[in-house]
Amino acid sequence: MVAQHVVVTGRNMEVGDALTTHIRARMEALSQKYFGLLVTCSVTLTKNHKGIAHRCDVSVTVGQAMYYVGHAEHNDPRQCFELTLEHVAKQLRRDKRKLHETKPNGHMKERMLNELLIPEREAPMIAGDDLSILEPGEDPAVAVSRLYQK
Repeated sequence: MVAQHVVVTGRNMEVGDALTTHIRARMEALSQKYFGLLVTCSVTLTKNHKGIAHRCDVSVTVGQAMYYVGHAEHNDPRQCFELTLEHVAKQLRRDKRKLHETKPNGHMKERMLNELLIPEREAPMIAGDDLSILEPGEDPAVAVSRLYQK
């Protein structure tokens, strides 16, 4: 049950039951969508007396060492929470994509592209009696790698 782990507090304002229920439901949906294991979540709504009326701060801990923070400002507290939730959801989505991405990146990507640009060579025959490419006492795997380096 995720609702136990969601703490909703208000500063300079009282957070009603409807907004608290909405926040807990949205955080539960977010948790189930991305990771399914929400350790703790803290939502703080603050009413400012100057300028923009409300600020929302959300801090989420997922798993053992994944920590996400988001904040937004808006005149409506519910809309303020939704903007903050979008920010945290984007962070979760990006991290989940990084964890599950199978494509090579960085130097591995360059290496694979370079391998694609090298024309294919025929594999030497090292089976049966055709051992003419081997030097005396040489391992067959070493001989094959020596041929491909030429």
